Amino acid sequence: MIISVIETLKTLILSMNYMENKFLLPVYSVKGTNYEIGYKIGQKFREQIAYVVKNNRRLKVLRKLEQKNPRLETLVAYGNYFRQYMDEIRGIADGSGSNLTDIQLMNCHYDFPRRGCTTVLFKEPGRIILAHNEDNSRDYLNNCYILKVQPKGGTPFISYCYPGMIPGNSFAFNSNGIAITCNAMPTPDIRTAIPRHLIDRSMLEAENMKDVIKRVLLKERASGGSFNVVSMKENWALNIETTSEDCCITEVEDRLLHTNHYVSSGLCHLERDESLLSSTSRYKVGSRLLQEVKEKTPQAALDILSSKEASPYSILRIDKLLKGRTLCTALFDVSVNEMTMRVYEPKPSMQEEGFVEGLKLSLDDFKI
Repeated sequence: MIISVIETLKTLILSMNYMENKFLLPVYSVKGTNYEIGYKIGQKFREQIAYVVKNNRRLKVLRKLEQKNPRLETLVAYGNYFRQYMDEIRGIADGSGSNLTDIQLMNCHYDFPRRGCTTVLFKEPGRIILAHNEDNSRDYLNNCYILKVQPKGGTPFISYCYPGMIPGNSFAFNSNGIAITCNAMPTPDIRTAIPRHLIDRSMLEAENMKDVIKRVLLKERASGGSFNVVSMKENWALNIETTSEDCCITEVEDRLLHTNHYVSSGLCHLERDESLLSSTSRYKVGSRLLQEVKEKTPQAALDILSSKEASPYSILRIDKLLKGRTLCTALFDVSVNEMTMRVYEPKPSMQEEGFVEGLKLSLDDFKI
């Protein structure tokens, strides 16, 4: 009863904000060493991190799993591959005053993936459109943020970020004109190795598509995912599906839709279980809508991502029956010399259509 009242109040507050056209996603600029970046993020978003650490169901599950089958020693050991990102994790814990173990667990939870996110990709001569619904637990609603990061001696990037986590697991782009969105996948062969999220973070440093592929296919990876990547300078769009030991790279020449199960020619044979009902429903509806598109425009991509067909397993996930929710939607519009990222928030009611646009960022925004 109490939870129901809280959810109703949240919806009312969201509705009031949308009526005022108030966008709820903050943007924070940060620079320094990796530890300094993590520490500043932890300080800035201390309240959001504390809320998620206290309330996030997945973290509670991971704590129990850690007691039965310890993984953090392995995380620290394999973290030697990416000491700079382990420094970011430590900085977040110190800056926010959080328990380091909790922050470490949060940064390897994508090896036990959730079921969410839908991506649309259009390509035509001289233009690529990459659009993505970022879905996750309702615990994260109004607690996430956009980071504009300038690592000391590293590659500047702009990324959506979750409280307590280093950037890289959602949608982002860097100063080299590389845009990335990620879809969690049910890796069938998870193993003790480098957590996927450290690899996600590494991708934000990529110089070009070849470098992206090298980073994604790091042989010591613990699990897999689906990575949708656009290279502005190369006019190149790929989908990369991985497990811990296998992969399939698909070049996108026309259009693509991806949810949270393997659909590439090389990995589509992998079994699907009942937990993928939402993913298969979204993929079925989305694939049909994708084929119906006559003009590959940003609005066409947004129309697909705002579909409420087949609720509660619709592409736009705002149905209260679900534990997960579409938190926001990102759209990258990429041409030969220009890349822009627009971020939208879904209107909170099933009776309202479309999104509220709140942010527009581009390569010109890397000056901090």
